[in-house]
Amino acid sequence: MMQGWRILVTLVLVLCVGCSNDPEDSSQAGSASPSPDASQAANVPAPPEVGQCRNTPDSNLDDDDWVDDTPVVDCSETHTLQTVEVIDIDEELTVELLEELADTCDTLQAWDYLDSPAWPERATYNLMFAAYGPTPEQQEAGQSWMRCDVGIPSKSECCRPLAPQTESVEGAMGEDPARFQLCIAKRPDPDRSQPLVSCAEPHRAELIQKLMERDASEYPSASELEKTGQARCGDLVTDRDDADQLVLTPVWQPEEEWPGGTLYGWCWIQRETGLLPAR
Repeated sequence: MMQGWRILVTLVLVLCVGCSNDPEDSSQAGSASPSPDASQAANVPAPPEVGQCRNTPDSNLDDDDWVDDTPVVDCSETHTLQTVEVIDIDEELTVELLEELADTCDTLQAWDYLDSPAWPERATYNLMFAAYGPTPEQQEAGQSWMRCDVGIPSKSECCRPLAPQTESVEGAMGEDPARFQLCIAKRPDPDRSQPLVSCAEPHRAELIQKLMERDASEYPSASELEKTGQARCGDLVTDRDDADQLVLTPVWQPEEEWPGGTLYGWCWIQRETGLLPAR
């Protein structure tokens, strides 16, 4: 899973988990998706479809969970994941290939399905991508695909547990953007993961969706990061009527997680007194 410092999923830091449990079975997969008749003849489940929902448990969201055979449920029933893209794979399906392709789950088609207003702008959303491949039985029947799902985490740092859902995410970013924003009921604490609350209700603090960026040849000192963070956070709230009433809490990638080059940061805002309004 993603390390604890990462504030959920962004367009530049996307989580994808598992595509197959068994390397030996994966290496024997066919090179193309079968016809529906082939799957039925083999008495195995048909390939997944965009829009399907599954109540996948947290125990099946680890890095080594490459298969998810959780039954499909109606999206009006409790679920944790929904399929937003199914990618056919027309070459030998190996674990290495699936791990490489998992990072491509955040396709334009997937974000169109969500009706994201900001794609491909770098922004922060309360969203997790997960990728899975066919079961060994499906692979033996000739199925070769990658299933891309999304879930909504319930805490401020990625990524488990996922929040139970009873509505589809199709078009939801356009219809209900607050559903994908990050709000908490207490003052932000960058050192721990905090439970999220609905941004559609008054809340104590919220995360600005736009990322902060800083180019660096070496990792800055704590004082430099605080100074830069306060300035960049301030720039992000200048158009707010309550800007002079806000307390800003910048959060940056820690040095041990920084790959070099661009350093990314996030900005929590809260009011000196009282609650922030519903989004």
